[in-house]
Amino acid sequence: MTDTITFAVEHLYDTVAARFEAEGTVVAMTFGWREPPRQQTTPRRIVWTPGDEKGAIGDIAPARKTEEWTNPRPLLNLKELFTVTISANDSSKPENERAQYAATRALYDAWVRAVALAVGGAYTLKSQTWIVDRANERRLGAAIRVVGVLEAVIPDAAYATAPVDTKAEIDVEELDVTETVTTEDPP
Repeated sequence: MTDTITFAVEHLYDTVAARFEAEGTVVAMTFGWREPPRQQTTPRRIVWTPGDEKGAIGDIAPARKTEEWTNPRPLLNLKELFTVTISANDSSKPENERAQYAATRALYDAWVRAVALAVGGAYTLKSQTWIVDRANERRLGAAIRVVGVLEAVIPDAAYATAPVDTKAEIDVEELDVTETVTTEDPP
């Protein structure tokens, strides 16, 4: 069943990745709970993880749009949490922390822009923190952890729809003439 469904966080990931690729922003992106290797082999990396750092999925809210004509009809909204770790380094100045800050901030800004363009107002950034837990060690680059909230629809079962090979007969009346038109087979 989930092979045909793309959930909100997956869609956001795909859209951001497509924008980065289209704009020529080179960054390694991964999705999932498995921790990426600590030895970073690319100068820029974005890791998407469903939920927050404690594993919470998010809060349930009433559906925003409840029109009966939508298919499927939204039952509820999930204010779905997701965590993104954005890391970058300036390899030309490995000992210069200001250069590492600038490289990471530039990637963070590009990511925020891509998210805003992808989903408009259907998200909020709950928290954004620099990862500084290894301040006494020599590090490669810098990293920012973002916890976001995305408005995700929890749908009702989809309504049955007509198969794609369905034809229609349409009666057209103009003045005193009635004409019956049959639609063509779909391509």
